[in-house]
Amino acid sequence: MRWLRRRPQLPSAPDESEATQPIAAPGAVYEEEYQPPPPPPRRPTLWPWLLLLLLLVLGGLAAAYVLTREDDDDDDVRTVTRVAQTTVPDVVGQRADRAVSRLVEAGLRADVRRELSRRPSGTVVEQAPGAGSQVDRGQTVVLTVSRGPETNAVPDVVGLQVTQAFALIQRAGLRPTAKRIFSPKPVGEVTAQEPGAGAELERDGRVALTVSRGARPVTLPDVVGETAATATARLRDAGLKPTLFRVPADEPKGTVVAQKPVGGERVRAGSSVRLNVSEGRATTTATTTTGTTTGTTATATVPDVVALSQSAATQQLRTAGFDVDTKRVPSREPRGRVVAQFPAAGSTLARGATVRINVSSGPPQLRAVPDVIGDDEATARRRLTQAGFTVRVIREETADPAEDGIVLDQDPPSGERLRRGARVTLYVGVLTA
Repeated sequence: MRWLRRRPQLPSAPDESEATQPIAAPGAVYEEEYQPPPPPPRRPTLWPWLLLLLLLVLGGLAAAYVLTREDDDDDDVRTVTRVAQTTVPDVVGQRADRAVSRLVEAGLRADVRRELSRRPSGTVVEQAPGAGSQVDRGQTVVLTVSRGPETNAVPDVVGLQVTQAFALIQRAGLRPTAKRIFSPKPVGEVTAQEPGAGAELERDGRVALTVSRGARPVTLPDVVGETAATATARLRDAGLKPTLFRVPADEPKGTVVAQKPVGGERVRAGSSVRLNVSEGRATTTATTTTGTTTGTTATATVPDVVALSQSAATQQLRTAGFDVDTKRVPSREPRGRVVAQFPAAGSTLARGATVRINVSSGPPQLRAVPDVIGDDEATARRRLTQAGFTVRVIREETADPAEDGIVLDQDPPSGERLRRGARVTLYVGVLTA
C-alpha cells in the first residue's frame, strides 16, 4: 500500500526564468509518496526458556538422586564382597596333594586335571585363576597336574620267578633291577617290588625287585663219632636233612664215621647231609690149602685218652694195639690237649684199628668280617683275604649297569666274628643284555 499525502502549493517569488511561464491557479494540490516507518521489534518470549531450565534442573536433581542411590548400593555390595573374598595362593610347582590342601585352607575348591608334561609326575604345572587373584570364597581353581612325559603302569610280578618278572616289566617299557636276599621263599622267586603294581612310571623307569636266594646258610655241626640218632637230631635242629648210609667200619655199630659236607662248613638251610654209619666190626678171611675159613681178629678195649696230652694219648693207644689218627680242632681247652676220641672209651676194636683223637689247637682266633657290599670284586677279595678269610663268588644276573662286577651281598654279613680261614661268600652282579 502506498500512502499519499496532500500539501498545498505555496506561492514563491517569481523567477526571472519563470516570467514567461503561465501562472498556476491558486489552491492547486500536489501528491507525494509516503513510506510509513517499520513497526518496532517484538520483545522475545521468556517462558519457554524458563520451562526448559526448570526441566534441566529437575533432571539434574533426579540424576543426582539416582547416582547417589547407586553409589550407596555399590558401597554396600563392596562391603559384603570384601568380607567374602580371598586371595588365590601360588601352587604352581607343588605336589598335587599339597596344592589342593593349600587351596582348601584358603577357602577354595580344586578341580584337578592331568596331562602329559615334561615336569615330574604329580606336579602342578598351571592354575586358573592365577596366584594373587581376588575371588569369592568357595570358587573353584583349576589345577593342571603333570602325568610326566609318558607313563606306563607297573605290572604285578610278586610271586613270579625273576626271569618271568623281568620279561613282563621290560614288555611294559620299564627297566627292572634285582636285589637278592635270604628268604624262606623258593630260590629265584620275587618277594617284593618297588613301586607296587599299578603305579605310573615314566618310560624306562626303574622297578626294583627283591628276589629270594633261599634260606640263610647255617653252620654244619660236626657229628662224626656220635650215634646216628644223636647226629640226626642235631642236623634236623639246624634245619638240615640227614641222609644215612650204612658202611662197614671198625667203629661200633650205629656210630657216624664220616659226614659230607664236613663239620664247620656253611650250607643253606634245608640242604642234605650225608652220614656214613658203621655197620659193626670187620671180619678177616684166611685161606688155607684145605679151604677157606672165616674168623674174627684179636680185639682190644679202647682206653680213655680224653683230657690227656697228645703225646700221652698216642702212647696209650699204640700200647693197646691201635693206630692213631690225630685231628686238630679249635677249642677252649689248652693247646695240645685231647678233647675227643672216636670211638669212645670202652669200645672193643680189632687190634690194628684206627682211633681218631681230636687235639685242641687252642681258643679260636675270631675275626670280624669286613663289609664289602658295594665294592668291586677285586677289592672285596683283597680285603677279605687280608683279614684272613677264604672267598667264594656266586654270580648273579642284573639289568643295572651300575651293578656289573659289584658285590651285591655277602654271607656271613659284616661284623660277624669267624675263625681264621673261614669262608665268606660274595654275590657279584653280572650285567645281562
